[in-house]
Amino acid sequence: MSTATATTNIIVTHACGHAHARDLSDTAASLRSDKAKWWATQECKPCNAETFAARQRAKPVSAEVKAARAARLQMALDDAQRMNLPPLQGSEKQIPYGTELRYDAMRLLYEELVQSERMTEDEYDEKVTTLARRINRAKFWIEHKESSIDDFLLDLADPGDQNIGTENPY
Repeated sequence: MSTATATTNIIVTHACGHAHARDLSDTAASLRSDKAKWWATQECKPCNAETFAARQRAKPVSAEVKAARAARLQMALDDAQRMNLPPLQGSEKQIPYGTELRYDAMRLLYEELVQSERMTEDEYDEKVTTLARRINRAKFWIEHKESSIDDFLLDLADPGDQNIGTENPY
């Protein structure tokens, strides 16, 4: 369960029973409620890390699975290069996962919008591809992996300050 303390700050009681403060200011407005509900169904970060590590130790990954993952990632990277999408930023785990999710999202959006004739190719380039080029954070694509088409279009147009990383901090 979560309790609102401000518009973008909440206290979440996780499934493990631990409570933590969460700042949702870096999350698009349409996703805040769902994110708070999702956190309440998950273990807190320390408990989840212990559970995940135990599961990983118990399950080895075959060479075939590793090869299939590498091929899928390469396909996503090739497509990103073809579309002039920027390399994603994030953790070592977020970058490949976000790259694959971006590939899936762009394909789905193209199928749903252009192939179904909701948009022309030019409109798609303007309203989807051009806006997607501004977003170089893997986090954005991971958070939107289950978004509806309309929510995706809304958040591509206004992803929030934390999801566009175009400035060099150095």
